[in-house]
Amino acid sequence: MKQYEDNGIHSEFSPKLEKEIQANFDKLMAFRNERISKFNKKADQIASQVHRFEKKILKKDDQSKISNAIEEANLKMQMDKIKKIGSLDVMTKIQLKSKEVMRANVVSQISSLKRVLANRKKHHVLVDQLLQNVYGPPPDHLSGIAAESINAFADWSGIDESVTQFRPPFPLSMLIQEDFNHGFDSVDDQSFVDPVSGFISNQVNTEYTENGWGAYHTTVFYDSSAALGVNYRMPATGIIQVDILLQNTLNEMSVHLWDNFGMSDGNIKLKGSVYLSILHPNNIQDTQIELCHLNVSSDGDDVNRRSSDLMTQYPYALSFRSTGAFPVNSNIQVYIGTKITASAQLNDMDSFTYCDFAWALKVIDIRVV
Repeated sequence: MKQYEDNGIHSEFSPKLEKEIQANFDKLMAFRNERISKFNKKADQIASQVHRFEKKILKKDDQSKISNAIEEANLKMQMDKIKKIGSLDVMTKIQLKSKEVMRANVVSQISSLKRVLANRKKHHVLVDQLLQNVYGPPPDHLSGIAAESINAFADWSGIDESVTQFRPPFPLSMLIQEDFNHGFDSVDDQSFVDPVSGFISNQVNTEYTENGWGAYHTTVFYDSSAALGVNYRMPATGIIQVDILLQNTLNEMSVHLWDNFGMSDGNIKLKGSVYLSILHPNNIQDTQIELCHLNVSSDGDDVNRRSSDLMTQYPYALSFRSTGAFPVNSNIQVYIGTKITASAQLNDMDSFTYCDFAWALKVIDIRVV
C-alpha cells in the first residue's frame, strides 16, 4: 500500500497544505483498514459456522471415504487415459466422464454430502454479500455515457463559469492495494500512473490454488486502484459535482480455472470500475461506477474465459457527486481513479486471472451544487 504522493508539479502547495493532505490521507487509510478488518472478521465467522455444521452432519469416516473414492477414481482415469494416449479428444472425454461418475458415486455413498455442498453454496452467497456491502450500492446520482464524438466535449465547461477545469498535468497521485481475507497465493500488481500525461494503468494478475477436498474455503478478495488528483478550494459551502472525460486505450480480462480432480467447484469475479475519492473527513467513502466485469463459475470442469468489452475509439463522460458537503474556503483533494477488483472462491481447483487496463484522464471539471 503506497502513501499519498505529491508529484511536485504545482509549487503552490504550502507545507501547511501538504500536512493537511497527509492527515486526510491517513484518515482514509484508517477507514479502509478498519473496513478490511471488519470484513475479515465476518468472513471468518461465516467459515466457522460452516465448519461447525459439517462437523455435526458428517460422520467420522466420511472424509476418508470421500478422499479414497476420489483417489481410486483418479487412478482409474489415469490408467484409462494411458490406453488412449495420443488421442487428445478421447483422453479429454475420459477425464470429463470419470469426474462425472466419481462425483455421482461419492454423493450416492454419503447421504449427507448433498446438504454439505448446498450449505457451502449458501455461505458463498453470504460472503459475496459482505463484499458488496464493503462498497455499498451505487448512489442514484451516478451517471455515465460513452461519448459519440470527442468534439462534442471540446468546450465542455465553457458555458458555465462556475466550473473549475483541470487538465494534465495533475499534481496528485495515489496507488492503493487492499488484500481482503488473507489473500490469493500470489498477486502481481504492476499498476502505475503518469501525472504529467494523465495516463493510468491497471495491471493485476492473481494465482490461487485449493488442493484437496476437505475444509470449507471462504472467498478471497483483492482490490487495486490507481488515481490522479487535484486540490480544490471550495468557493462556497456545499457538495461538489465532478464531471470527467476518460478514454480507455486497452482493456482485457481473462480467467483460467483448472480442476484438481475432486468434488470441485469454483467461482471467479473480476470487475473494472472508475471511482471518485475525496480526501476529507466529510467524504471518506468512495463512489464508483462499474464499467465491465467477468464472472466465471465451474462445477469442476476446466474453464477459460476472456473479455474485452470497453470502447476505445471515443472517451467516456462520467459524472459523480460527493456524498458529503464542505465548508467555504476549505481545501479538498479530489481524486479520479480506476480500479480492478478480483474475488475467488475455490474448492479443489486452481485459478489464474489476468487484468490489463489503460486509461487517459483528459479532463476533470468541478463545481459546487
